[in-house]
Formats: sequence, structure tokens, C-alpha cells
Amino acid sequence: MPRTPKTLMIMLFLFAGTAHAGQAPAGTIDKVRQYIAADQFAAAGDLLAKDFQRLAESQDTLTQLRQDLTLFTGVEDVCLYSALIAYVQGTPQDAYRYVGAATGLLDVGWQESWHARFGQFRRESEELFSGKSDSLKARLYHMIGDVCIALKDQNDGKMYLEKSCTLDPRNVAAVLDLARVLRNMGELDASKKEFQNALALNPRDPKALSDAAVVFNAMGDSVKALELIDESVRIDPDDIRTRINRMLFLYINGRSAEAERFGAETIRRFPRDSVYLKRLSLYALLDQHKYREAHSIVNGLSPSDLQKNAVFAALGAVTYANNGEREQAAAIVQRLVVEQPACREDGFLRNTWWFTRDILKTFKGLLPRHSGTRK
Repeated sequence: MPRTPKTLMIMLFLFAGTAHAGQAPAGTIDKVRQYIAADQFAAAGDLLAKDFQRLAESQDTLTQLRQDLTLFTGVEDVCLYSALIAYVQGTPQDAYRYVGAATGLLDVGWQESWHARFGQFRRESEELFSGKSDSLKARLYHMIGDVCIALKDQNDGKMYLEKSCTLDPRNVAAVLDLARVLRNMGELDASKKEFQNALALNPRDPKALSDAAVVFNAMGDSVKALELIDESVRIDPDDIRTRINRMLFLYINGRSAEAERFGAETIRRFPRDSVYLKRLSLYALLDQHKYREAHSIVNGLSPSDLQKNAVFAALGAVTYANNGEREQAAAIVQRLVVEQPACREDGFLRNTWWFTRDILKTFKGLLPRHSGTRK
């Protein structure tokens, strides 16, 4: 049954029928906690029931019904306990949609009440799990850590994930989540170690291989990065994110002709993403001095496209410059140095925009001179 606004209103009516109007079914949540205390997790999941699950999955619909839902308290518990049960039962991949729905409530005007409720949930759930096994505690900490990260609280997320991995170092999903938050926080050595731990547990996890490749590349080991990404593509050739990473790593390693061919194959596999993939092929085309082909792609970029994506704008400037359109190239770069001052720095250009060789040289030649020292 599609989750239309009308459907969700019916579900909310059913909720209201189980408690006082405008309130969450507090008795049901209390019973869920009792089941959790008794390790009856399946019963707790059953009690949450399909309507709870549908509600937790309806983030877009929740946003559409902002005014109606701000009158209906307690939906936070629906999302959080649905997520917790999934983590405890060892299926965090099923819980991510509940985490997304829970954090999505921030978009419907509940910021203050939601943060307060999440803080209370953390205290209640840690008390509930205080006497449980290390394995179950680890799953609780994994869940709390992931919600913290979804709320952009990386420090608390890291803390809870570290606690989870200490209690259960074989929980590969938690190890991977820890590796990713460490990477996002710039702690590359620690991230690399956790990715290696995860791959020791499951060496054929394509997403772990792909994510680990990004860390190795950021640490300057582009050869190892390409080795990992190649293995990831062999295992799962239909993951578009991994294929994009492989296109870029081939280019970084000076194998742009191969990157171009692989990009063309990726476009055939994912025709709906052809516009983005063709723009991404600018790296390989410019690196091979195929300036006319690059120019035909850049001509398809609207002024809005150039405003939205600084990397494509910069590649467009390099393309214009190599096709003799220096004035147009300079205008784009003039705007970029105002909006992205870091683009004057070699480190930013190499590590964030992945510019190298002639692309890097051409872009730097377009930078306007100023009184400071250009790095």
C-alpha cells in the first residue's frame, strides 16, 4: 500500500484511538521497554507493529504533514525503538531507514523537543541494557552512535561507536561505521586501521573495499586505492559509487584512457545518470588533451550548473582555457576564488578537487594574482 498523506492520516487516527487524542500510545512504549528488559526483542518488534514501521519509514510524508504532526507527540519513540530493535536483532541495515526517519523529524519543527527526547532515550536505554551481555550493549551503542552521526554530532558518534567496537570487535557493521566517521573527522590513520579490521572480518565486502580505497588515496597511496577499488568492482560491478571512484582513481594514476573507457561502460550501465557521468569524464578527457570533446560537455552546462558545482565549474574553466576562451575561463575562476578561497592552495586542488598534472597547471595559471603569497 503506498504511503500517501491520506494513508498516514488514517494511521495517525489509529494511533490517537489507542491513547488520548494528540498523544503517543505511551502504554505501548512502556510495554516495549518491558519486553526489552526481558530480552524479548521479537515481541517488542511485533508490538511496534506495521503501523509503527510504516510511520517510521514515511520521512517524506512526515515533512509534507508538518502542521498535522507537530500536534502528535511521541513519534520520536516510534522511530528510535524501531531502530533499536533492528540493531539488537543484528540487522542495522534495516534500521538505517528508522534512523533517517527519526533524524528527519528535525525537518518538521521538532528540533528542541527531539534533542531532549533523544537525550532521555539514551539514558533510558543505557539503563535498560546495564545488566545485559557485552554483545547486546555493543549493539545499543552502535545504534546511538549512528543516530548521533546522523544528527551531525560526530564526537559523540565516535565515542559510542568506539564503545561498541571495544565490547564487540567482530561487529563488522559497527567497525565500518567507526572507520567512516574517523575518515570524515580527518583521522586517517585511525580510519585506515578500522577499515583493515573490517576487511579482516569480511574481505569481500565491496562497500568496505571502496570506502577503504578513499582513505588510502587520501593518504597518498593511490596504487593501493586502485587495487582495493578494482576488487570492489569485481565483486559488485553494479555499484555506481564504486564505479565513479574507480574512474577517478584511474585518472589519478595516469591511466586516463582506461578511465574514459570505463566511464563509457558505466554510462551504458546507468543511462539515467549519464549527464553527471559525462561531466565526470572531464577529468579523463582533459588529462588526455581531448579538449574538443571536453568542450562539447562543458557547453551543456547551464549557468546554474556552474553555480551549483564548483568542481565542474573549475573543470569548465580549464576546458575554456584550453580551447582559447581565456576570458570566459578567467571569469569563472574569478568567482571561484571568492566563493572557494581554498582553491588557491595546491593541497585543496589535489586532495579535494583531485586536480593533477596539466589540469592542475592550467587552473593555477588562471588564478588571479594578489598581494599574498600563493601556495
